[in-house]
Amino acid sequence: NWWVDRSPGAIKKGQICAVKPIPNVLEKRVDFELIKGSKGKGNTIKTETEEYDPNNYTTIGRGVGKCCNCAKIIEDDYIKKEAQTKGLGHQLYAVAFKQGKGSLEFRLPNEIDLEGINKAEQFLQDNLEKYNLDQLIPDIEIISGEKTKELIRIGIEKWSQLFNSRQLLTLVTYVEIINEAKLKILAEYELEKAQAIITYLALVLDRCVDKNCRLSRVNPALGTTEEASSQHSLNLMWNYAEPSGKLYLWDSCFYGTKNYTKLCEYFNNQMLVKNQQLTTEINLFNHQMYGHNNIMSVPENGEINIKINLESADSLYHIPDKSLEAIVTDPPYYGTIQYAELSDFFYVW
Repeated sequence: NWWVDRSPGAIKKGQICAVKPIPNVLEKRVDFELIKGSKGKGNTIKTETEEYDPNNYTTIGRGVGKCCNCAKIIEDDYIKKEAQTKGLGHQLYAVAFKQGKGSLEFRLPNEIDLEGINKAEQFLQDNLEKYNLDQLIPDIEIISGEKTKELIRIGIEKWSQLFNSRQLLTLVTYVEIINEAKLKILAEYELEKAQAIITYLALVLDRCVDKNCRLSRVNPALGTTEEASSQHSLNLMWNYAEPSGKLYLWDSCFYGTKNYTKLCEYFNNQMLVKNQQLTTEINLFNHQMYGHNNIMSVPENGEINIKINLESADSLYHIPDKSLEAIVTDPPYYGTIQYAELSDFFYVW
Protein backbone atom coordinates (compact mmCIF):
# COMPACT_ATOMS: atom_id res chain seq x y z
CA ASN A 1 0.00 0.00 0.00
CA TRP A 2 1.89 3.02 -1.27
CA TRP A 3 -0.61 5.61 -0.07
CA VAL A 4 0.72 8.07 2.51
CA ASP A 5 -2.13 10.57 2.93
CA ARG A 6 -5.54 10.70 1.31
CA SER A 7 -7.38 12.10 4.31
CA PRO A 8 -10.32 14.50 3.84
CA GLY A 9 -8.05 17.42 4.74
CA ALA A 10 -5.49 16.44 2.10
CA ILE A 11 -8.23 16.01 -0.53
CA LYS A 12 -9.66 19.43 0.31
CA LYS A 13 -6.24 21.11 -0.03
CA GLY A 14 -5.39 19.18 -3.20
CA GLN A 15 -2.36 17.60 -1.49
CA ILE A 16 -3.00 13.87 -1.39
CA CYS A 17 0.24 11.95 -1.38
CA ALA A 18 1.62 8.51 -2.24
CA VAL A 19 5.00 6.90 -2.80
CA LYS A 20 6.01 5.63 -6.22
CA PRO A 21 8.60 2.83 -6.36
CA ILE A 22 11.22 3.44 -9.06
CA PRO A 23 13.03 0.30 -10.37
CA ASN A 24 16.83 0.45 -10.31
CA VAL A 25 17.77 -2.71 -12.18
CA LEU A 26 21.49 -1.98 -12.55
CA GLU A 27 22.08 -1.62 -8.81
CA LYS A 28 19.44 -4.23 -7.85
CA ARG A 29 17.50 -1.92 -5.61
CA VAL A 30 14.33 0.14 -5.56
CA ASP A 31 14.31 3.93 -5.26
CA PHE A 32 11.29 6.04 -4.36
CA GLU A 33 9.52 9.18 -5.47
CA LEU A 34 6.80 11.15 -3.66
CA ILE A 35 3.78 12.00 -5.80
CA LYS A 36 1.63 14.88 -4.48
CA GLY A 37 -1.38 16.44 -6.13
CA SER A 38 -5.15 16.68 -6.31
CA LYS A 39 -7.57 13.76 -6.43
CA GLY A 40 -7.99 12.43 -9.94
CA LYS A 41 -10.32 9.80 -11.36
CA GLY A 42 -10.83 6.73 -9.18
CA ASN A 43 -7.80 6.22 -6.94
CA THR A 44 -5.40 8.40 -8.89
CA ILE A 45 -3.33 11.45 -7.97
CA LYS A 46 -3.44 14.19 -10.57
CA THR A 47 -0.31 16.25 -11.07
CA GLU A 48 0.78 18.61 -13.86
CA THR A 49 2.57 15.77 -15.66
CA GLU A 50 0.69 12.54 -14.83
CA GLU A 51 -2.13 10.70 -13.14
CA TYR A 52 -0.54 8.24 -10.75
CA ASP A 53 -2.47 5.23 -9.45
CA PRO A 54 -0.64 3.61 -6.48
CA ASN A 55 -2.82 0.50 -6.87
CA ASN A 56 -0.98 -0.28 -10.13
CA TYR A 57 2.24 -0.70 -8.14
CA THR A 58 1.09 -3.32 -5.65
CA THR A 59 4.02 -5.59 -4.81
CA ILE A 60 2.36 -8.21 -2.63
CA GLY A 61 -1.11 -9.66 -2.16
CA ARG A 62 -2.36 -12.79 -0.39
CA GLY A 63 1.27 -13.67 0.40
CA VAL A 64 2.37 -13.70 -3.28
CA GLY A 65 4.94 -11.07 -4.21
CA LYS A 66 6.03 -9.30 -7.39
CA CYS A 67 9.54 -8.04 -8.03
CA CYS A 68 9.63 -4.26 -8.50
CA ASN A 69 12.49 -4.54 -10.99
CA CYS A 70 11.58 -7.46 -13.26
CA ALA A 71 7.87 -7.92 -12.38
CA LYS A 72 8.35 -11.66 -11.86
CA ILE A 73 6.00 -13.41 -9.44
CA ILE A 74 7.52 -14.58 -6.13
CA GLU A 75 5.59 -17.41 -4.54
CA ASP A 76 4.52 -17.37 -0.90
CA ASP A 77 6.60 -20.43 0.03
CA TYR A 78 9.76 -18.86 -1.40
CA ILE A 79 9.20 -15.60 0.50
CA LYS A 80 8.71 -17.49 3.78
CA LYS A 81 11.79 -19.65 3.15
CA GLU A 82 13.95 -16.55 2.56
CA ALA A 83 12.46 -14.90 5.65
CA GLN A 84 13.30 -17.93 7.82
CA THR A 85 16.88 -18.24 6.57
CA LYS A 86 17.90 -14.60 5.97
CA GLY A 87 15.22 -12.55 7.70
CA LEU A 88 12.94 -9.88 6.29
CA GLY A 89 14.73 -6.58 5.88
CA HIS A 90 13.02 -3.19 5.97
CA GLN A 91 13.68 0.16 4.38
CA LEU A 92 12.69 3.73 5.20
CA TYR A 93 10.80 5.24 2.26
CA ALA A 94 9.00 8.36 3.58
CA VAL A 95 9.21 10.81 6.47
CA ALA A 96 6.27 12.70 7.98
CA PHE A 97 6.95 16.00 9.72
CA LYS A 98 5.31 19.20 10.92
CA GLN A 99 6.38 22.81 10.55
CA GLY A 100 5.05 24.78 13.49
CA LYS A 101 1.40 23.97 14.15
CA GLY A 102 0.63 23.08 10.55
CA SER A 103 -0.66 19.77 9.26
CA LEU A 104 1.56 16.80 8.43
CA GLU A 105 3.88 17.12 5.45
CA PHE A 106 5.91 14.40 3.76
CA ARG A 107 9.31 14.07 2.16
CA LEU A 108 11.75 11.40 1.06
CA PRO A 109 14.35 10.27 3.60
CA ASN A 110 17.71 12.03 3.50
CA GLU A 111 21.20 11.00 4.66
CA ILE A 112 20.59 12.17 8.24
CA ASP A 113 17.46 9.99 8.51
CA LEU A 114 19.30 6.92 7.27
CA GLU A 115 22.30 7.67 9.49
CA GLY A 116 20.00 7.79 12.54
CA ILE A 117 18.78 4.26 11.83
CA ASN A 118 22.32 2.97 11.32
CA LYS A 119 23.53 4.62 14.55
CA ALA A 120 20.73 3.03 16.58
CA GLU A 121 21.56 -0.39 15.16
CA GLN A 122 25.29 0.08 15.85
CA PHE A 123 24.68 1.35 19.38
CA LEU A 124 22.66 -1.75 20.27
CA GLN A 125 25.34 -4.03 18.86
CA ASP A 126 28.20 -2.27 20.68
CA ASN A 127 26.58 -1.61 24.06
CA LEU A 128 24.34 -4.56 24.93
CA GLU A 129 26.47 -5.72 27.85
CA LYS A 130 27.94 -2.32 28.78
CA TYR A 131 24.52 -0.88 29.67
CA ASN A 132 22.83 -4.21 30.48
CA LEU A 133 20.55 -3.71 27.50
CA ASP A 134 20.48 -7.45 26.91
CA GLN A 135 18.49 -7.73 30.18
CA LEU A 136 15.90 -5.19 29.00
CA ILE A 137 15.37 -6.22 25.37
CA PRO A 138 12.74 -9.00 25.12
CA ASP A 139 14.87 -11.61 23.34
CA ILE A 140 12.25 -14.11 24.45
CA GLU A 141 11.16 -16.99 22.27
CA ILE A 142 7.69 -16.77 20.75
CA ILE A 143 5.62 -19.82 21.62
CA SER A 144 3.81 -21.24 18.60
CA GLY A 145 0.05 -20.73 18.87
CA GLU A 146 -3.05 -20.05 16.79
CA LYS A 147 -1.86 -16.56 15.76
CA THR A 148 1.84 -16.59 16.60
CA LYS A 149 2.59 -19.53 14.30
CA GLU A 150 2.25 -17.15 11.34
CA LEU A 151 5.04 -14.98 12.76
CA ILE A 152 7.30 -18.01 13.14
CA ARG A 153 6.59 -19.01 9.54
CA ILE A 154 8.16 -15.72 8.37
CA GLY A 155 11.22 -16.05 10.55
CA ILE A 156 10.07 -14.03 13.58
CA GLU A 157 11.11 -16.31 16.43
CA LYS A 158 11.62 -13.79 19.25
CA TRP A 159 9.45 -10.91 20.44
CA SER A 160 12.32 -8.46 19.97
CA GLN A 161 12.22 -9.07 16.20
CA LEU A 162 8.89 -7.24 16.01
CA PHE A 163 10.78 -3.94 16.44
CA ASN A 164 13.44 -2.28 14.33
CA SER A 165 16.67 -1.16 16.02
CA ARG A 166 15.58 2.42 16.71
CA GLN A 167 12.22 1.28 18.06
CA LEU A 168 14.01 -1.12 20.40
CA LEU A 169 16.45 1.56 21.54
CA THR A 170 13.58 4.00 22.19
CA LEU A 171 11.56 1.50 24.23
CA VAL A 172 14.58 0.29 26.19
CA THR A 173 15.41 3.92 27.05
CA TYR A 174 11.86 4.34 28.36
CA VAL A 175 12.24 1.21 30.49
CA GLU A 176 15.50 2.51 31.97
CA ILE A 177 13.87 5.84 32.87
CA ILE A 178 10.83 4.11 34.40
CA ASN A 179 13.08 1.85 36.49
CA GLU A 180 14.88 4.92 37.84
CA ALA A 181 11.56 6.62 38.57
CA LYS A 182 10.28 3.51 40.39
CA LEU A 183 13.02 3.79 43.00
CA LYS A 184 12.14 7.43 43.68
CA ILE A 185 8.40 6.71 43.77
CA LEU A 186 8.83 3.84 46.23
CA ALA A 187 10.94 6.09 48.46
CA GLU A 188 8.47 9.00 48.36
CA TYR A 189 5.01 7.38 48.63
CA GLU A 190 3.38 4.65 50.70
CA LEU A 191 3.55 1.23 49.03
CA GLU A 192 -0.03 1.04 47.75
CA LYS A 193 0.09 4.46 46.09
CA ALA A 194 3.57 3.78 44.70
CA GLN A 195 2.37 0.52 43.14
CA ALA A 196 -0.58 2.35 41.56
CA ILE A 197 1.68 5.00 39.99
CA ILE A 198 4.11 2.37 38.73
CA THR A 199 1.19 0.44 37.21
CA TYR A 200 0.14 3.58 35.32
CA LEU A 201 3.69 3.93 33.96
CA ALA A 202 3.57 0.30 32.82
CA LEU A 203 0.29 0.98 31.02
CA VAL A 204 1.83 3.96 29.22
CA LEU A 205 4.85 1.86 28.24
CA ASP A 206 2.58 -0.84 26.80
CA ARG A 207 0.79 1.79 24.74
CA CYS A 208 4.19 2.89 23.41
CA VAL A 209 5.04 -0.72 22.54
CA ASP A 210 1.66 -1.03 20.81
CA LYS A 211 2.27 2.03 18.65
CA ASN A 212 6.01 1.74 18.05
CA CYS A 213 6.50 -1.67 16.41
CA ARG A 214 6.54 -3.43 13.05
CA LEU A 215 2.92 -4.50 13.63
CA SER A 216 1.57 -0.94 13.54
CA ARG A 217 0.18 0.44 10.31
CA VAL A 218 -0.50 3.66 8.46
CA ASN A 219 -4.11 4.67 7.86
CA PRO A 220 -3.83 7.04 4.89
CA ALA A 221 -7.61 7.56 4.73
CA LEU A 222 -7.47 9.30 8.12
CA GLY A 223 -3.88 10.55 7.98
CA THR A 224 -3.07 8.64 11.18
CA THR A 225 -1.34 5.50 12.38
CA GLU A 226 -2.98 2.50 14.06
CA GLU A 227 -1.57 0.39 16.86
CA ALA A 228 -0.77 -3.31 16.65
CA SER A 229 -3.73 -4.15 18.91
CA SER A 230 -6.20 -2.56 16.48
CA GLN A 231 -6.07 -5.77 14.43
CA HIS A 232 -6.78 -8.27 17.24
CA SER A 233 -4.03 -10.41 15.78
CA LEU A 234 -0.26 -10.37 15.34
CA ASN A 235 0.40 -9.52 11.70
CA LEU A 236 3.73 -8.18 10.50
CA MET A 237 2.93 -5.16 8.31
CA TRP A 238 4.57 -4.68 4.93
CA ASN A 239 4.26 -0.95 5.62
CA TYR A 240 4.56 0.24 9.21
CA ALA A 241 4.99 3.52 11.03
CA GLU A 242 7.68 4.59 13.49
CA PRO A 243 6.62 7.55 15.68
CA SER A 244 9.27 9.92 16.99
CA GLY A 245 10.48 8.60 20.33
CA LYS A 246 11.91 11.91 21.49
CA LEU A 247 8.61 13.40 22.67
CA TYR A 248 5.57 12.55 20.56
CA LEU A 249 5.41 8.80 21.27
CA TRP A 250 5.37 9.05 25.08
CA ASP A 251 3.12 12.13 25.21
CA SER A 252 0.51 10.67 22.86
CA CYS A 253 0.42 7.39 24.82
CA PHE A 254 0.40 9.11 28.21
CA TYR A 255 -2.63 11.14 27.19
CA GLY A 256 -4.66 7.95 26.78
CA THR A 257 -4.30 6.96 30.44
CA LYS A 258 -6.91 9.56 31.37
CA ASN A 259 -9.43 6.89 30.41
CA TYR A 260 -8.06 4.68 33.19
CA THR A 261 -8.49 7.46 35.73
CA LYS A 262 -12.20 7.74 34.95
CA LEU A 263 -12.56 3.96 35.01
CA CYS A 264 -11.02 3.79 38.46
CA GLU A 265 -13.56 6.32 39.69
CA TYR A 266 -16.36 4.01 38.62
CA PHE A 267 -14.74 0.97 40.21
CA ASN A 268 -14.31 2.84 43.48
CA ASN A 269 -18.05 3.58 43.60
CA GLN A 270 -17.44 7.30 43.24
CA MET A 271 -19.93 7.85 40.43
CA LEU A 272 -22.58 9.98 42.14
CA VAL A 273 -25.98 11.06 40.96
CA LYS A 274 -25.72 14.84 41.34
CA ASN A 275 -29.32 15.59 42.21
CA GLN A 276 -32.64 13.99 42.96
CA GLN A 277 -34.12 15.25 39.70
CA LEU A 278 -32.00 12.77 37.75
CA THR A 279 -33.25 9.94 39.96
CA THR A 280 -36.83 11.03 39.32
CA GLU A 281 -36.24 11.16 35.56
CA ILE A 282 -34.73 7.66 35.55
CA ASN A 283 -37.62 6.20 37.53
CA LEU A 284 -40.19 8.04 35.38
CA PHE A 285 -38.61 6.64 32.23
CA ASN A 286 -38.57 3.12 33.64
CA HIS A 287 -42.20 3.39 34.73
CA GLN A 288 -43.28 4.58 31.29
CA MET A 289 -41.31 1.91 29.46
CA TYR A 290 -41.66 -1.06 31.78
CA GLY A 291 -44.39 -0.24 34.32
CA HIS A 292 -42.02 -0.25 37.30
CA ASN A 293 -38.93 1.51 38.63
CA ASN A 294 -36.41 -1.26 39.30
CA ILE A 295 -34.42 -1.21 36.02
CA MET A 296 -31.90 1.17 37.60
CA SER A 297 -32.43 1.78 41.26
CA VAL A 298 -30.63 4.74 42.78
CA PRO A 299 -30.09 4.65 46.56
CA GLU A 300 -31.28 7.63 48.60
CA ASN A 301 -27.71 8.75 49.21
CA GLY A 302 -27.31 9.12 45.44
CA GLU A 303 -24.44 6.61 45.17
CA ILE A 304 -24.50 3.96 42.47
CA ASN A 305 -22.64 0.79 43.43
CA ILE A 306 -20.86 -1.32 40.87
CA LYS A 307 -20.14 -4.97 41.56
CA ILE A 308 -17.46 -6.80 39.61
CA ASN A 309 -17.57 -10.60 39.37
CA LEU A 310 -14.66 -12.63 38.04
CA GLU A 311 -16.93 -15.27 36.57
CA SER A 312 -17.64 -16.70 33.15
CA ALA A 313 -20.46 -15.08 31.19
CA ASP A 314 -21.34 -18.58 29.92
CA SER A 315 -22.86 -19.42 33.29
CA LEU A 316 -24.60 -16.87 35.53
CA TYR A 317 -25.17 -19.27 38.44
CA HIS A 318 -23.81 -16.68 40.87
CA ILE A 319 -26.69 -14.29 40.07
CA PRO A 320 -30.15 -15.01 41.61
CA ASP A 321 -32.86 -16.18 39.20
CA LYS A 322 -35.16 -13.50 37.75
CA SER A 323 -33.09 -10.74 39.35
CA LEU A 324 -32.05 -9.07 36.09
CA GLU A 325 -34.11 -7.34 33.43
CA ALA A 326 -31.43 -7.54 30.73
CA ILE A 327 -27.99 -9.02 30.11
CA VAL A 328 -25.80 -7.15 27.60
CA THR A 329 -22.59 -8.81 26.40
CA ASP A 330 -19.67 -7.88 24.22
CA PRO A 331 -19.53 -9.79 20.90
CA PRO A 332 -18.61 -13.42 21.62
CA TYR A 333 -15.14 -13.48 20.06
CA TYR A 334 -14.37 -16.80 21.79
CA GLY A 335 -11.52 -18.36 19.78
CA THR A 336 -11.32 -15.60 17.16
CA ILE A 337 -9.02 -13.48 19.34
CA GLN A 338 -6.25 -15.31 21.17
CA TYR A 339 -6.02 -13.07 24.21
CA ALA A 340 -3.19 -15.01 25.86
CA GLU A 341 -0.99 -14.77 22.76
CA LEU A 342 -1.74 -11.06 22.33
CA SER A 343 -0.98 -10.48 26.02
CA ASP A 344 2.51 -11.98 25.63
CA PHE A 345 3.38 -9.22 23.14
CA PHE A 346 2.99 -6.71 26.00
CA TYR A 347 3.90 -8.93 28.96
CA VAL A 348 7.48 -9.57 27.80
CA TRP A 349 8.20 -5.89 28.45
